[in-house]
Amino acid sequence: MKLADERRRLEEEANGILAQAEHADRDLTEAEQRDWDRLDAQVDMLNDLERRSQQESRRSRGTLAGGREGIDGQPPPGKAAARSDTWVNAETGREVRMLRSGDSMYGSRSWPDVNGVKARDLDMGRALAGLLTGDWRGRQAERRALDLTPTGGGVLIPDVLAAKFVDVVRPRIVTQAAGAVQFSMDGSEVTIAKMTGDFSPTWRAPNVPIAESTPTFGAVVLKARTLGCWFRVPREMAQDAQNLPQVLVESLSVAMATEIDRVALVGQAAKEEPLGLLSAGIGTTAGGGALIDWSKFVSAAGAILTANGPDAAELAMIIPPRTWIVLQNLQDTLHQPLRMPDAVAAMKRFATMACPINLGAGTNEAFCCVGDFSQMLQGVRMPLMIEVSNIGGGDTSTNVFTSHQQAVKLTFRGDVAVARPAFFNQLTGVTS
Repeated sequence: MKLADERRRLEEEANGILAQAEHADRDLTEAEQRDWDRLDAQVDMLNDLERRSQQESRRSRGTLAGGREGIDGQPPPGKAAARSDTWVNAETGREVRMLRSGDSMYGSRSWPDVNGVKARDLDMGRALAGLLTGDWRGRQAERRALDLTPTGGGVLIPDVLAAKFVDVVRPRIVTQAAGAVQFSMDGSEVTIAKMTGDFSPTWRAPNVPIAESTPTFGAVVLKARTLGCWFRVPREMAQDAQNLPQVLVESLSVAMATEIDRVALVGQAAKEEPLGLLSAGIGTTAGGGALIDWSKFVSAAGAILTANGPDAAELAMIIPPRTWIVLQNLQDTLHQPLRMPDAVAAMKRFATMACPINLGAGTNEAFCCVGDFSQMLQGVRMPLMIEVSNIGGGDTSTNVFTSHQQAVKLTFRGDVAVARPAFFNQLTGVTS
């Protein structure tokens, strides 16, 4: 039997013990508690075995950090070395983990038990369902984990559940799929060094001093900004629509991901938003109105190469759906789909509604860009705060309490910065 299958069997047996106690509306007996602790310890052991097995498998394949394959710590022929996934904060000495596409915020650290409940046993959908309906049948683990003594009428979701929700959001963030890295901010402001001019090694003759290289350095300052929303849920809907928590999690994850992408691309600091690519001083290529071929994207990639940036295989293209439709409909003289140049075919390509199509003097230009998104940093000060309350919102005619509703509030704090603006290029004036 595979480790995952055995772990699933043990988890189902442990959940069955909890379910029996919940059905009888009682605490676990001593015997049940011993059985549950035994099963829980076995699950922990299988998790450790699986983790070691995965690490050994990566070593045997010569996989470097970040997922690239290599041998003895060296990249394979024709591939770049993997970028470091950590750095050390010079002020605190704390190691800072960078999360890349495919990484898990929940899986990036070990989580302590929450009021005696294992972090892995908690589910955001079940927690929301219990909070919105007051019915905790089948949700005993979440009930034990949550502090149901409200503060100001609200209940705060534990960090581990917030991290699990972030893992639902992150795969939907296009800029992160394109290569942007996410890290935890130690304070409300974080300063990170960046290169604004490269080193210049020189050859020397015997007995001649080596010429000084004069790279230039700058600073990237990330300042935590707050994104939030709140909404009402009728109690009748919460009680009658069994899939409401799942629908809420899905819809909220899409909305949060789209807004994070929007500010990463076109955010404006003057609006208390993170500063996006559009305002970060990146390179530009004249798009020239309607796109008739792929040449402008090749020119943008060439401009990045000229700035000592990576080749097209390390770049990503992000465009709005309107432009994507036009490009996919391009045809040659035989009415066959227009072939992509090799440089464009090598890029990762994404379309997202986060790209506006109302830029320019005529408010009809699309934001289209090409870049090395590993040079985009997305700092997170507070991953996500979720609160549920039955108090708030206007006078007695609109108050959620008197209206028999629940209020749900989400807040996120973070910022975006670009380490190497020259490694990005925007196509300007695109009306496609």
